[in-house]
Amino acid sequence: ETVQNQFLCLVDHKNLNRDVKAFVKINPTVENIAQYAWKKLDGKFKFCKLVEITVWENDRTCCRYRKD
Repeated sequence: ETVQNQFLCLVDHKNLNRDVKAFVKINPTVENIAQYAWKKLDGKFKFCKLVEITVWENDRTCCRYRKD
């Protein structure tokens, strides 16, 4: 529910370049989407800490993002 409400509803079935303010000036690459997901989800979980975000571009390409 948290992922849906804090992130997916903002990007799912959207033209990222046009409909998502964060991507108007930057390219919505899988790397940038992973960073954006982190910004939206970090600190939003009640009983756990966000450690890593993985965004899959296709069945062979993904980006894993960890904030150090």
